[in-house]
Amino acid sequence: MEFITYLLYGITFIITAIILGSPFFWSFELERLTNFKVQYIWLLMLLGVMILTCWWYGKINFWAVFLILCILSLSLVDLLPWYFSRQQVVIDRSNVLRVMSFNICALNLETGAIAASIRSTNPDLVLLVEVTPRMMIDLKVELENDFSYSFRSPGGGLGVLSKLSLKEPMGIKFPGSNATNLITTIEYQHRLIKIIGTHPFAPRRASLFEYRNLQLESIGNYLKDSQTSTILLGDFNLTPWSPYYQRLVKTANLHNTRMGFGILPTWLRVTDYVEFPSWSFPILNIPIDHIFITKDIKVLRTYTGDPGNSDHAPLISELAID
Repeated sequence: MEFITYLLYGITFIITAIILGSPFFWSFELERLTNFKVQYIWLLMLLGVMILTCWWYGKINFWAVFLILCILSLSLVDLLPWYFSRQQVVIDRSNVLRVMSFNICALNLETGAIAASIRSTNPDLVLLVEVTPRMMIDLKVELENDFSYSFRSPGGGLGVLSKLSLKEPMGIKFPGSNATNLITTIEYQHRLIKIIGTHPFAPRRASLFEYRNLQLESIGNYLKDSQTSTILLGDFNLTPWSPYYQRLVKTANLHNTRMGFGILPTWLRVTDYVEFPSWSFPILNIPIDHIFITKDIKVLRTYTGDPGNSDHAPLISELAID
């Protein structure tokens, strides 16, 4: 029993160190640990029940129970605002701009399923991530009655379908990074809104980790002095607990549209081509797709949609201009 007690203490200490230390995990080896904060909290709750049981039978000092409750409280401080953020106040709800960020996955050949997912949400604008030239053509044909405008970036695997006119759509590399982003402008409620789509590389190795971070930094620097209403969306391959995420949001002064509507994990989803054991999906389910807005845009609602055989669920936000 003494061994189990010390094992519980050890696991609790490690998880606590990860949760509290995540803002300082800038290195390639440590940053990936920040992705699973929700899972860590669930594990802490389970450990709390086990420690409470041990205390009940007189095997653990009361102060151990008190310590685990303090740790859980500190962990929840950062988590609860995602569910209980202040409500957006919008006077006129008659005009809603609905935008979707959808990583359809380059391996996904189910055009009909992708189109059905998009059509069921009825967005005004869709950013497509990992869209091949062939898939872009097929989706334009499949959704020709739903969207009047489209554009695929010459790099980055990014495309956009829109009911609103796209002004000067292009692929662009911001200073400091060689990665291509999609940028265009739409007019909504007599206001010009800049749309930026992006897809930094997944940090599977150190070189891609650096490449991703340079792209995020270049986007932040591009937006930090901007006075234009902006929607930044895509698959960012990082979660809100990464220090690189925090730097982007702070530098560009952006608001994540899921704030107040839940964590809303978007990856991983079950497909017929992703080879992960079924038990691992709940463990790997994390929020890496995001929709960011400048503070003059308000959020009415944010939610996830049907994945359409992609390993990502689409993220949808209903927005209004203040």
